[in-house]
Amino acid sequence: MSSVTVVSPPPREHSQRWSSVVQRHARVFRAEAVTALDDLLGALSLAGVVLPSLGVDQVPVFGSGVCLVELGRARPDVVAQLAVVIRRGADAQTSQSGAEAV
Repeated sequence: MSSVTVVSPPPREHSQRWSSVVQRHARVFRAEAVTALDDLLGALSLAGVVLPSLGVDQVPVFGSGVCLVELGRARPDVVAQLAVVIRRGADAQTSQSGAEAV
């Protein structure tokens, strides 16, 4: 005859504490995502680039709790404009670090 092991769920107070910790971390991760999104929107605005589909995912990544910033979809001309802005910034950073090395 085989034996059956019954595993009982964790005590309710443990489950509530765990839920509270997860919710707290989710709020922190969401706040980080919103801050990053606001920073990106500001930078894009300075460059005259509009990405209309930007947003923060409503559901955090399973298991990590991290909220992702959704960059969305854009027309090809907007993507090309974004590439130009990024390239200019990268070129400026490269030339600045090269000047500092001299």
